[in-house]
Amino acid sequence: MNKKINKLTIDELKTVFKINYKLQIDVLSDYEESEMYYIGEILGCFRDSLNDWSIGFNNYNSIKYENEKRLLENALQAQKDYCFLPNKYTTNIEKLLDKYITLYNMDYNNSKYEKLENYLVENVEKIATAIIEQFNNMTKSPKMNELESYFIEFYADARLNESCYIDAETYILYENIAYTKDYA
Repeated sequence: MNKKINKLTIDELKTVFKINYKLQIDVLSDYEESEMYYIGEILGCFRDSLNDWSIGFNNYNSIKYENEKRLLENALQAQKDYCFLPNKYTTNIEKLLDKYITLYNMDYNNSKYEKLENYLVENVEKIATAIIEQFNNMTKSPKMNELESYFIEFYADARLNESCYIDAETYILYENIAYTKDYA
């Protein structure tokens, strides 16, 4: 007996996920693609400050920036739009931006200028490290239970349609595919 995928219980969906290896690969691919789309949206906030970056799954993530103040401004925008970093960074970024205003208004010959400049460079590097750590967390390969949750909560409804069914005895997933050939 066959059962439509949209009629399955959560326990049945878990079984389907565990038994169908090709499905697991498709779910992983979809998960990574969805995450990379979201990461792309976040990277859009940094387009003014990054002159190079490499972000992705199974990758050594890195960012390169030239202007520290612009990186902070962009990080603050990513915070406002996406709550990208943990909340503790928001106040820190705002304080650093205020210190940049102080630095720009300070006379270069002031004895505290270099000390403040070094403080800012050091703390912006900490923010840049936090940005990379957040991208690293977002691009970690998901654990099997996380993929299973993604399958149950999203993929089964959004990606599998009425043409998908299982054999009720084996839980093997099948999809009816009809082809139309065009000779034009």
